[in-house]
Amino acid sequence: MTDLFNNRETATGIWLAIVVFFGVRHKGIREACGNVLKSLWRCKIVVSVVLMILHIVLCVVLLGQLALWNASHLKETIYWFLCSGFVLFMNLMTDRDHAAFFRKTILDCFKVMVFIQFLIGFYPLPLTVELLLVPLLAFLAVGSAYAGTKPEYAPVKKLFDSALALIGVAVLAHVSKSIHQQYVGLLKPDVIRSMLLPLWLTLLFLPFLYIVRLIADYETLFIRLPYFVKRDDDRLLAYVKRRIMMLCHFNLRRLSRFSKDNLTCLHSITDKDRVDEMFTNFQMEGTCREEKQE
Repeated sequence: MTDLFNNRETATGIWLAIVVFFGVRHKGIREACGNVLKSLWRCKIVVSVVLMILHIVLCVVLLGQLALWNASHLKETIYWFLCSGFVLFMNLMTDRDHAAFFRKTILDCFKVMVFIQFLIGFYPLPLTVELLLVPLLAFLAVGSAYAGTKPEYAPVKKLFDSALALIGVAVLAHVSKSIHQQYVGLLKPDVIRSMLLPLWLTLLFLPFLYIVRLIADYETLFIRLPYFVKRDDDRLLAYVKRRIMMLCHFNLRRLSRFSKDNLTCLHSITDKDRVDEMFTNFQMEGTCREEKQE
């Protein structure tokens, strides 16, 4: 067990088990958790998660063929899926600025903090210290987040943030000492592969996220279209959908710009010629010009 989980993971697991044990004994918490699970147990979400898992499996196979992954990285891969991959998926579905989302995600992969986080996980503290540290950090983080919601709690937030910074400095000091004493361990090929694994998984995961967001945006746009195109003309509506797909194809930014600023132009459309004119204007000027009513 000690070879499979380090002290921090063991401490986190113990506290999580305690929280779950007391949580399931409370009727209100059980009902709230049940409602959350019911909201997630929807066809689209389940299918998306299944496809996500299949995509990650293909990524792992590819990394294995490139000698960048082996069976010893299974735990890190599962952690990445639960703590990063799934979070990225949910954030993308709720983030309106998809361009900034992808740019930020790529930049985050190359930040020094990612390397520091790996080192902190690679050199855990003794189990007794971790058992005390895990709930303390959780309390300080939640307290800081809550205090930040109200201006009058600013001094409390400053106190919590200072405590978090102090603990962070102490942990970094422990990591620095461990690196000085055991730096040879960091140079092992398997350790380097573990360090780079989140980077490879995230970069390979981005095309999947892009396609999922593209499909979701097309679906949302097509649901809204009948409110802008004559509802009794199914052929015209189908033609507009085809032209949108021909215009935007796999360009998520263009699709977003069209659906955000140009749907009102469809109100005046009565035939296919007007559709072609509108999309020609969009291609040439980036916007649809709505003709004035005489």
